[in-house]
Amino acid sequence: MIILGGCTFDTREPRDLDDAPARISHVRGNVYLVEDMNYWKTNSVFYLSDKGVIFINSGWSDKSAKQILWYAAAHSMLEFDAVIPVSYKLHHTGGLAAFSRERVPIWLSSKTQRLMRSKWESMQLDMQSFGSWKTRTMPESEKIFDGDLSLLDGAIQLFFPGPASSEDNLFVYFPNEKILYAGDSISDPAYFLDPIPAEKYRESLQKALGYPFITVISGHGKPLRDRSFVLARIASIQDSAR
Repeated sequence: MIILGGCTFDTREPRDLDDAPARISHVRGNVYLVEDMNYWKTNSVFYLSDKGVIFINSGWSDKSAKQILWYAAAHSMLEFDAVIPVSYKLHHTGGLAAFSRERVPIWLSSKTQRLMRSKWESMQLDMQSFGSWKTRTMPESEKIFDGDLSLLDGAIQLFFPGPASSEDNLFVYFPNEKILYAGDSISDPAYFLDPIPAEKYRESLQKALGYPFITVISGHGKPLRDRSFVLARIASIQDSAR
């Protein structure tokens, strides 16, 4: 079990919303930030360049996904290469069907595909407490991958450092921008659905320190942080067995 100290929780959340406008902003270089304000505020990213467009996560729902797609379409004439969720969780995968309808290929790690198949129905049931939630069918993926990925000539690097917030959590590094995004794994407030041992979580975050990032995009809460945020997260992990 993991205990995290020093986390700041926003008492306004979660919220029963499926129509709050997403906040989309340019961070640096070709990296864009998406702040999905529905249910529980979630931060995601996408990469928009003259070489290609890659979306990291789909948003909570079709409405969130459509806002992301509309923004990207207004700023690029290219075909969209892929949408890749960093975990199986609904705030990363709930809008995948909208991407699929727009013929954006869905890429899943083999771990994420397995967990989505085993947990999709129960996740939908968990969301029924929100009156605005609409049950969704799990979309099919076009590509399943194992291991790490390097995309757009190395401009996007996806890697699995080991379990952190979940058994499938991918980390994303943008070397040109020196930005790291890791979804729930580096987030304030922290969000855990899976019982990840504290030692494994620490090891995964320490591996991320091997990348020379200077900016971290937090998976929840205030989005833009610096390298000290990861160091503070490592220092805050305590093993409850102690």
